[in-house]
Amino acid sequence: MNKYSYFVPLFLLVGLIVLVFFFIVFIKNSFYLATKEKYSFMNRFPFESIYQKNNRLRNIYFVILCFVMLLCVAINVLYLFMFTQYPSTLGYAIFISLLFILNIVCSLAVFVVTPKNYKLFKIYSVLAIVFGILSNAALGIFSITSVFDHFSFKIVGSIAFILSAANIVLAFNPKLKDWEKLTEDTNSDGTIIYVRPKISPLAFTLWLNNLLLIIGEVLIIISMLLVSTVLG
Repeated sequence: MNKYSYFVPLFLLVGLIVLVFFFIVFIKNSFYLATKEKYSFMNRFPFESIYQKNNRLRNIYFVILCFVMLLCVAINVLYLFMFTQYPSTLGYAIFISLLFILNIVCSLAVFVVTPKNYKLFKIYSVLAIVFGILSNAALGIFSITSVFDHFSFKIVGSIAFILSAANIVLAFNPKLKDWEKLTEDTNSDGTIIYVRPKISPLAFTLWLNNLLLIIGEVLIIISMLLVSTVLG
C-alpha cells in the first residue's frame, strides 16, 4: 500500500475541523445580524441557526460539512477493505458505518425540523441520541476487541466508550421532560413575562450530542490513520 495513504485521513481531519469552525462562526455572525442578539448554544436550538436570516455561505458550509462527515465513514470502510483481509473486520466496519450514518442523518435533521412538527422533531431528537449511544459503543467494542492487536486501538475504543456513556447521561437527564418550560421574569413596570431559561435542557442536549458526534467522527479518522500506519 502507498506509504502516503495517511494523507487522506489527515486531509479529512483538517477539513472537518476547519468546516466545523467556520460553520460555528457563521452561525453566530448571521444570528447576530438578524436579531442583534448573541447566539447561545445553551438555549438556542440547532434549527434556529438555519432558519434565521438567510445566509447562503453558512448554508453551503452546512451542506459541505454533512458531505464530509458522510465521506469519513465511507472512506473508513474502504481503508479497512484495503488493509485487512478479515471478512469479519470489514463486516463490523460496515455495521459501524451504518450506525454513524444514521447518527449523522438524525443529528443533522434537528437543524431542519422545527418543533412546529412536534412529533417529527421529538422522534429525530430521540433517535439522534440513541444512535449516538449505539454508534460510539459499536466503535468502542470494535476497536478494543478487533484483530488489530495494538494499544492505540484500545485507546480509541476507550474514548469511544466514554462518548457513548456521555450520550447515555444526556438521554437520562431528568430535566429533559420540562424542555418546553419557560422562566418567569418581571419587567420594570411590574408585568410578568416568560423568557427562555439560560440553559434549555433539550437545546443544550442536542448541541452536546452534535459535539459528541463530531468527536466520534474524529475517532473514525484517527482509526483510519492507525490502520494505514500500524497495519500498512
